[in-house]
Amino acid sequence: MALQKGHNPSVPAPQQRAQQQMTPSGVASLFDSPSLGLSPDREYRNIQPACMILFEALENITISASCRKMAATYSSRVGTSIPTHDKKSTPKVSGILDGLEGLPVEILFDIYHHLDVESVFLLAQTNTLFYGLLHRNQAQVLLPILQRDFSPFHELLQVYTASDDDFNDHGGTFQPRKIVYRRYPGDSVGLTLSRGGMSMNAKATKDLVSVLGADRPTTAVVLPSPRTAVLTQRDLRPLLKYCSVVRKWEELYPRLHWLAEPESCRILRDREREKLRRALYRWWLHARYFHGDGTRPRGGEPEPFVHDIRTSQMRMYSTSDLMELRALFVSVKNMIRHYIYPNLEQNMVETEDSTPLEQMIERSICERIVDTYAKLDPGELMFYFDNLYSYPRKRLVNDVNLRHPTFVHDQESLQAAIRSAVNERRWLDGIEQLEDLGSIVGDPRQVNTKFSGDGSADASIPAPGVMRRSRNDWSPPGDDGRALTERGHLPAVRI
Repeated sequence: MALQKGHNPSVPAPQQRAQQQMTPSGVASLFDSPSLGLSPDREYRNIQPACMILFEALENITISASCRKMAATYSSRVGTSIPTHDKKSTPKVSGILDGLEGLPVEILFDIYHHLDVESVFLLAQTNTLFYGLLHRNQAQVLLPILQRDFSPFHELLQVYTASDDDFNDHGGTFQPRKIVYRRYPGDSVGLTLSRGGMSMNAKATKDLVSVLGADRPTTAVVLPSPRTAVLTQRDLRPLLKYCSVVRKWEELYPRLHWLAEPESCRILRDREREKLRRALYRWWLHARYFHGDGTRPRGGEPEPFVHDIRTSQMRMYSTSDLMELRALFVSVKNMIRHYIYPNLEQNMVETEDSTPLEQMIERSICERIVDTYAKLDPGELMFYFDNLYSYPRKRLVNDVNLRHPTFVHDQESLQAAIRSAVNERRWLDGIEQLEDLGSIVGDPRQVNTKFSGDGSADASIPAPGVMRRSRNDWSPPGDDGRALTERGHLPAVRI
C-alpha cells in the first residue's frame, strides 16, 4: 500500500493531525476560528464540540525548547511545574494538570490577551479552571482587550461616565474626565484609564498661523481641573454592553454606507473601524447630553460665534474629525429613513396623483420625523433595528414616547453644532466640498494633514472670530410620526 507524503505509520492518524495543527499559526487559527465565535450566553452544549476539538489537540501539543524554558521560568515564580510528555512512561495521577491547563498563569493571561471578548468568555465556559481564572482577574484580562479592540477606549469611558452633574461645572460636558479603576476596596492608587483634561499640544501649521495672526496674542480659556470618575469591578458588565453595541455598529455601517451601491459593500479595514468608533463615541456623548429629556443649554439651535456648550464640544475636534462625524450621522439618518421608521404599511386607499406642493409637504414631514428620531442614542437605535419586526409604527411611537416624555419638543442638534463649528473656521473659506476633508471609508493618505489638527485646544472660538449674541431663540419642533400613522388609516384628502 502506498504511503502518503509526510505520513508516519508509527504515529496514529489523529495524533498526526493534532501535531500538524498545533504549530504557532495553527494555535492562532484554532482560537480565531468561527466555531469559537459564539456569544457568551449560549448554552454549554453548543460549545462542547468545539471545546472537545480544542482539548484533543492540546493534549498532543509539543512545546518547543524556548517555550518550555520560558514556561519553566514562569513556573518557578508560582510554584508549578511543566509536565513532560514521555510516551514510554506510564501515566501517573500526581495532581499536575496537563496540556493548556498545566501552563503557568502568566502564559494563560497572555493567551487571553490574544483573544477577543467573545472568545475569552467562550474559553471560560469550558471548565472551572478557566472560569475561575477569569472571574478572579476580570480587570487584568478584559481591560487590555477592551483598550485594544475598542480604541479610542478612553472616549468610550467618557460616554459611560457621563452624568447630569457635568452641567454644574464649566467645561464639564466637553472637558475629558480623569477615570481611575479601583482594583480592590481600599486601592488608593488605582489604574488610570484616562488622564482627562484638555490636550494642549495641538500643532498649528503655517497656513493656520497666517490666518490666526502670528503677531496677535490669543487668550486661552481657563478651565477648572477635570473631574475624577472612579470605576470598579461592578462597572465591567455594563461596560461590556456598551462594547457590544459598538461591535454591532461596526457590522452594520458598511450596509448603510453602501446603501445605494450594494455591489461595492465590504468589511471595514482596521483604520476605518477606528475612525468609525471615534465618531460613534462622540455622537453618543452628544446624544447623552443634548438629545435626552434634560433642559437644553439654549432655546434655539447652535449658531456660529455664539456661546453654546453644544458647539464647544465640536470646536475641540479637527475638521477631518467633524467630517467623519457628519458622514456617520448621514448614514444614521438613512438607517432611520429606511429601517426604523419606513413606510412599510400597505395603503389600500386609491389616491390621485399628488401635486408638487403636496410632494414637498410630504417630504418635509418625513424629514422632520427623521430628524426627531435621530435624537435616539446608538444603543436605542440598535435596539429598534434588532427588533425591527416587533415594532411597527404605532408601537414604535408609543414606546419611544414612554421612554422619552419630551421626545417631540425639538429635533436633533448634532448637525447644527457641526455646521456652526465649521463656519467659525476662516481657513475653510473657499473650499467647496468639505466632505473631501475627512471620511470614515477611504484612504487616509488622501486627506490633507493640515485639517487633522486644527481643533481648538480649549474649546474656544478660533481667532479672529469674536463672540456675538444669538440671533434666533427658536428651535423647530419634533414629530414622532403619530399623525402620519393615524393618517394612514383614513381616506386621503387633497389639500
